[in-house]
Amino acid sequence: MHVKTVYGISEGAALEILTETGTDLSKWENEDHFVTWLNLCPNNKMTGGKLISSMVLKRKAGNASQSFRAAANSVQRSDNCLGNYFRRMKSKGGNKYAIIATARKLAIIYYKMVMGKQDFYPVDINE
Repeated sequence: MHVKTVYGISEGAALEILTETGTDLSKWENEDHFVTWLNLCPNNKMTGGKLISSMVLKRKAGNASQSFRAAANSVQRSDNCLGNYFRRMKSKGGNKYAIIATARKLAIIYYKMVMGKQDFYPVDINE
């Protein structure tokens, strides 16, 4: 498992995430529960089938969540698939929106890598 190969996640950030989550991620049913625990998902408030608000919950972010957010912020100027995703999300909803969305994507990649014991193989969109 080579977590340092994921774009934006440095060795220090990977160690920070690993110390808070551990190597056994089976306590979370799936990646959605993991992302919710990290507070990297919107709190959709709906009434009558209409979306009223989708702000992130106001609880304190843990060390792993902060590491994923820092990693997401570091890919915004990079020339790879996550950098492109960050820029698309930034044009859609602003910088905070893009950081949360990209951090969520990084957390899902991390969860799948640790649970599946696989390396990260990015999709090259330029080929």
